Amino acid sequence: NDTSKGNGALTYPVGLITADEIVAAGSGKYGTSNSKYYLYNPSSWYWSLSPYYINGGYASVFDADTTGSLVNAHVDGGGAVAPVINLSSEYVKTLRGTGTTTDPYQAA
Repeated sequence: NDTSKGNGALTYPVGLITADEIVAAGSGKYGTSNSKYYLYNPSSWYWSLSPYYINGGYASVFDADTTGSLVNAHVDGGGAVAPVINLSSEYVKTLRGTGTTTDPYQAA
């Protein structure tokens, strides 16, 4: 409900994950598989908001693939989305948990 600092000040408070956030979440460097973080999903891959390239009329964006790797894909395919909510540092300090699936972040 905070309209000066919190999500209440945003028209659209949820966005797509970026390539930087995929790396920070645990993918590691480009092209490295990781099955130990929350974006690992062997049945689907996740789009990101981050562009990779446009060439010959084809556009590609970064994504987290079914091996948990940061890669790129043409934007004409299927996939899932991994929404993110960005929090200011003053709110992050009040969270408990480690952010894993077994110990998710929660308001204190």
